[in-house]
Amino acid sequence: MKDKIKLSFSAIISEGLMEDLNKYGQRVCQYIASTGRDVLAARYENIIDRFYREYTRGDDSRHQEDDFYETFPYPLYIRHHDRGLNLSPGLNLTFRKYYRNPHNTIYRGGIIIDSEKMYNDYHADNDVVLKSFLDGYHGPEFMGIHKGTFPLKEILEFRDIIRENINEYFGAAANRYAASFSYKILRT
Repeated sequence: MKDKIKLSFSAIISEGLMEDLNKYGQRVCQYIASTGRDVLAARYENIIDRFYREYTRGDDSRHQEDDFYETFPYPLYIRHHDRGLNLSPGLNLTFRKYYRNPHNTIYRGGIIIDSEKMYNDYHADNDVVLKSFLDGYHGPEFMGIHKGTFPLKEILEFRDIIRENINEYFGAAANRYAASFSYKILRT
């Protein structure tokens, strides 16, 4: 008969340490959600800029010509820089940033893409213009005017890259942010 010797260690996490770990994790999640929102918004604005640059036909002054819409009978995407980035009509208003934190348990941040705040600058239904834009068409889809930017595809691919590499994008900065708060037991 063999004798067995069992050696074990037990650890009990104190309530204060548990609160600190919870608070630290919340701060990391808060940072990732809010910064992720800003990163997605910046990338989407970049996509909009590329979309405008790849297909511009003249400037705002050409809208005053009587034959403008006869010559170019499809919606044109004109960037109105003088009105400010998200105050200008059209594609600049196809998104809005959001951040949600219901019950301090789930942190969500990102952008919502829709046509709710677009103005009807394109003599077409805003939802039609938005869909056409997201699919990469300049003008109505049936005209087939396509260039190289596919906004919806590009922003979804970028989102997936961030998700797959979240620690590389936000890990160190999120930990620095969380460490900047005071805790009962944790020393950062």
